[in-house]
Amino acid sequence: MAKQIPHRGWQTLSAGNGSKGERLYQWAYTSVSRGTSTTAGGDECGQPQPGHHRWLLIRHNPHTGELA
Repeated sequence: MAKQIPHRGWQTLSAGNGSKGERLYQWAYTSVSRGTSTTAGGDECGQPQPGHHRWLLIRHNPHTGELA
């Protein structure tokens, strides 16, 4: 999913200061409201209620390439 987000869809923001200074990450979000989802406990969530959406927030470390 992260590879499908256009460059303009990412925003660089600070995640606060760490032991080596400010931690800057690139952040993006995308809708994931299709299909049935499961919770961390494995329970089905079903479809979102009308007017509600599910979103995936992605954090990218520009130095290591790590996605979280």
